Amino acid sequence: MDIPADVLLYVAQYRSEVLLGDDWRLAETALQELVMAVGPTTRSEAHDLCTALAVFLAGPCGWDRTGAPDFRALLNDTALLQFATRQGDGPSSGRTLAMLRKATLAAFGITSGHPDRAGRRHTEPIRAVDRVYRACTDLSVAAFAFVLEKVTGRASSETRLRGLVVSLLTTATNESAGTLVVEEAVLSRYLGAGAPDLSEELVQTRGTRKPKPQLKRPSERQAQARMRADRAAHRRATLGAPLADAPSIEDLPASVREAISRYRPQDLDDIQWDALRPLVQRLIVGYRPTSAPSARNVGTVVVAFLMWVWCLPDRGDTAAVPTATELLRSPLHEAYVRRALCGGAPAASAATERSVLRRCVRSLDADPLHHVVHHAPVAAPYSPQECAAYAALAVAQPTDVKIRNACYLVGLALGAGLSPEDFRTVRLCDLLERTGPGGVPYLLVQVHGRGPRTVPVRTAYEPLVRRALSLSTSLDPQSLLIGRDAARHNATDGVRRHFVTASGTVDVDARRLRTTWLFAVMNAPVPLPIVLRLAGLRSARTLVDLLPLCPEPSALEVQDALAAVRAVEDVPLPEAGR
Repeated sequence: MDIPADVLLYVAQYRSEVLLGDDWRLAETALQELVMAVGPTTRSEAHDLCTALAVFLAGPCGWDRTGAPDFRALLNDTALLQFATRQGDGPSSGRTLAMLRKATLAAFGITSGHPDRAGRRHTEPIRAVDRVYRACTDLSVAAFAFVLEKVTGRASSETRLRGLVVSLLTTATNESAGTLVVEEAVLSRYLGAGAPDLSEELVQTRGTRKPKPQLKRPSERQAQARMRADRAAHRRATLGAPLADAPSIEDLPASVREAISRYRPQDLDDIQWDALRPLVQRLIVGYRPTSAPSARNVGTVVVAFLMWVWCLPDRGDTAAVPTATELLRSPLHEAYVRRALCGGAPAASAATERSVLRRCVRSLDADPLHHVVHHAPVAAPYSPQECAAYAALAVAQPTDVKIRNACYLVGLALGAGLSPEDFRTVRLCDLLERTGPGGVPYLLVQVHGRGPRTVPVRTAYEPLVRRALSLSTSLDPQSLLIGRDAARHNATDGVRRHFVTASGTVDVDARRLRTTWLFAVMNAPVPLPIVLRLAGLRSARTLVDLLPLCPEPSALEVQDALAAVRAVEDVPLPEAGR
């Protein structure tokens, strides 16, 4: 596995902020080796892996802290879910859990890569969604979603839009080879995109992100609870997950019980089936199917999986029949799904098999833990009045350095949708001037990192960026716009937390500034693929979060769009007046 040199150097130099002293000295080598086994391709991914593992080890994970941590024993499904429960549903909790799952697979020698990451479910657009989109290509994203709801009678969701988004992004990438080409008419509408009015009731309902709680010394009761959790985790890591009693089949409907008892795979001989039958039936019952066809489908997945496990060459006793304990104490089901993906199996089929096997294997655990990482909707955008206040505040800072930093932050976040992560790598030379429609010059910024793209700066916020540029003439063109270190993860914190006002300081949320830009572009007549590319989005989830806040389009615009949909193809439309 080829790992870039800068990533190797970053991992070698990584120092944890939560594991200190002897704990870090004991864990450092094992942690670095596991991160290398995962094979990160970017410094950001390496950082996320190192941080996730360090935070995991710092909590009650079962590590006795007398020697190097044994990640094969510590990392298991229950331990990860317990960790996720303690972390809560913060904005980074899902990614942290994903990094730990990658590390778990690597600890057992399972590769985490597969050839087609874009192979999601519903990769083809839903027919009705595609018809409406073809008729509404010149409308704003908000207007398209409103018309789509009118035509189909169903609210726009990330799942319903997924196929269309994947199709649009794939087509745009193939046609332009990563270079975004915007027509002059669309560019003009984008540059002039203003701030739409917000519904105060919806904004108050959505609210803003809760501030992080201040760290404080744990109480005696909390310390004792942590010690008990650590001892329980250590017992689980040392002895393995406890095996549950066989589930009762009597709780299932009669038709399901009959289907399970009569189930017999045709491609196994009698000797193989007699050996596997008890475990197969136990796993099917543990899945708790609700119908006879579901029970048979689960049996098909389970039998194929157990036959694969039985034939593994690196098992201790290759002739021995797979056991429930063997399945419970190693992520063999994850290895099976990864093998299917690497072999070219459709991603949707692999996801179904993973879901079935996870549920079956979890039924073997005497102490299962269920945790769902919920999606936290993005915070509501700022109102036009708040945006105007921040823009005025940026140019009224007491020093040139503060003015420059504030103008870059507000001007590029509200004008070009840059996120705090984007600001980490943007340099002075990435700001370019181009000639737009009618010979009017405009600015654009080149963004690097996870979502590389080139974004024009909206006209309303171009003066802020030009003001910052006028204060940057003495800087090297290769210097960062904000800060001095491109590897830092809090690029905008020092700027946004130190906006000076007459009464002190004000905390500006850089992510809400980007959300405000996205909200404005969604309500401007800019086509959906252009919005996705300018924002660096790979799904419609953020757009769907903001749709309830968007004002309804005019009745005339909706009427014309419905007529255009009818012209594209015969689609059942709602009756007039509904």
